[in-house]
Amino acid sequence: MTTPDAAKKLATLLKKLKGVTPLPEPLPEHAPSWLDPAVEELVFSMLVWEARTPQAREAIHRIRAGVVDYNELRVCFPEEIRAMLGERYPRGAERAARLRAALNDLYKREHRVTLQAVLTAGKRDARQYLETLDGVPPFAAARTFLVLCAGHAAPVDERIRNLLAEEGVVAPTDEPEAVSSWLERQLKAGDAANAYSALQAAADEPARKPAKGAKEPRNSGEKPARAAPRKKAGKG
Repeated sequence: MTTPDAAKKLATLLKKLKGVTPLPEPLPEHAPSWLDPAVEELVFSMLVWEARTPQAREAIHRIRAGVVDYNELRVCFPEEIRAMLGERYPRGAERAARLRAALNDLYKREHRVTLQAVLTAGKRDARQYLETLDGVPPFAAARTFLVLCAGHAAPVDERIRNLLAEEGVVAPTDEPEAVSSWLERQLKAGDAANAYSALQAAADEPARKPAKGAKEPRNSGEKPARAAPRKKAGKG
């Protein structure tokens, strides 16, 4: 990843993807009154980690329909969250546990489910806050920081790493976190958002296969699913 050739291949790839339409925001046209856009961005970032964007959009709609607010999602059992995600959602059990852990960590820090501390903090402190939230993958912390705080970040999960490996930019065995750090050094300030949007959209292509030597993300299949009936959970 550190060779000049890798940097040239990255520039070529981003130029090729330049015409890709930026990803639309996940917020609904008529958002529920309870919806906190900042927390929504964190939740969506955790849903799109190791998943296709259409999958994440469908899942967040099911979550909105299944809970009163994100505080209720915080106290849901992991299996209830997994049911809302859908039967074959990638890394369903792990993702459900991570979502619950992140929202509970927010509640412990702020005594409510809010990211106001991130919105009012400087960029260095905001990123550290997100990166230290329990259960939040580095990809989701970087994406939230990039979108919510207009920070300089390059979210990379296995899917984006595999895309870059197909183009010869990185090795298929490179860790996503290492690729993310390298990308941040290659991208100019202000270019990260467009670069991420293009890479995410390209990685979303359903026919895309992992590069030779790379592991395919687990449970990558899609199947529309309805959330199972929930037990009534009180707010904590």
